[in-house]
Parts: sequence; C-alpha cells; structure tokens
Amino acid sequence: MSNTQRHTCPAVRTAMFPHDMNGSGRIFGGVILSHIDIAGWATCRKVCSHRFVTVFFKSVEFKKPVFVNDILTCWAEVTKIGRTSVSTHIWVEVERDGQFIPVTEGEAIYVAVDDDDKPLVVETALTEYGKSLLRKQRRAEAKAKAQAARAGQPSDDGEKGSDGATTGDAQASGSASGVHPERDTDGSGAATVKTSGSSRKAKRRRQKGSCDC
Repeated sequence: MSNTQRHTCPAVRTAMFPHDMNGSGRIFGGVILSHIDIAGWATCRKVCSHRFVTVFFKSVEFKKPVFVNDILTCWAEVTKIGRTSVSTHIWVEVERDGQFIPVTEGEAIYVAVDDDDKPLVVETALTEYGKSLLRKQRRAEAKAKAQAARAGQPSDDGEKGSDGATTGDAQASGSASGVHPERDTDGSGAATVKTSGSSRKAKRRRQKGSCDC
C-alpha cells in the first residue's frame, strides 16, 4: 500500500476488543474478514447507488496477527466495473505504538441487486465518481487493445493470413492432411487443389480403362 492511498479516507477504522479474540489470544480471522467485506461494500457505494451484495472473495492473505487494542484500518479501491458487478481490492493495516503494520490484503466482488435480489446494471445508477472511474477504465482497456493489436503484426516467421494463421502453419496443415499447400481459385473464390503430373496421368489411364494396380 502506498503512502498516497494511506492519506485518503479509509473505508473502515475501528479498535479491536477482547470479545474479538480467538482461543490463542489473537483477533479472530472472521472478524477481520467482516471488516474487509464492509470496506469493499462501502467502496462500491461510492461508485453506484444500487444495493450491493457480496458474491466472491477472490483471495485473502493474512500476513500478520492482530491483537487487542490494535486500531484496524481498511483501505479499498475499485479495480473493475463490470455490467452488474464491481471488483475491489482491500488493504488492512493496524496502528500499533505509532506504527502502521500491514496485516491482511484481499479482493472481493460485489453485485448490484434489486429488492428481489436480481442483478441490476451498474451503469444505470453510477455516481459522478463512478462515471469518472468507468471512463478511466475504458480508456485503459482501449489502450491495452491497441497495444495488443500492434503486438499482433506479422513476424519474420511467416506472413499471417486473414484467419490469423501463418504461411508456415498453413503448409504444415496441408502436408499433414495429404493436401498440397499450393492452391488456385476457380473464379468463384473457392480454393481448388492443384494436382501433380502423376495424378493427371493416372486419371487419363483410368479414363482409357487401364489400371495402375
């Protein structure tokens, strides 16, 4: 977590109490998970005014233990806005003796739902903050798509055809199937295989009633 993120408003900040302990005297992991869940949900609400439900914890890493009297702080950010879902990343730190100590990190996905718990389209209720995030996300996606297109230019290994296969791939495919890779068209645009000289001679012998066998 960067210092810039730490200076933003945290999604959750709370003290740890004795009733949050597990049998080993440390804070129960489920308590931390509940705060992660709330932090992700609160961040979704900054993006869209729909009601959100948790559908998936993609990953959660417990790095260090948390103790009673630690001040638990959760920061969260939106990593992706989908059609009906919002993905988030959450960092958890504790403040102990004037120091910030990273203790947990995770990713969670939430879905916007109506009163019947049916999915809703996120874009129908985006906040101004959500709209700005979505514009930024789409610019990044367009940039990545353009870079991928440039990276897909034909290489020295062979020239790519319209189906994305290289000339070498086509030749290998033709050889494996017993078809000569050289092709011609019959005027209609359909490919016709050129026959070899020996094949034409065999055809003429069959027409005359002779046999090669």
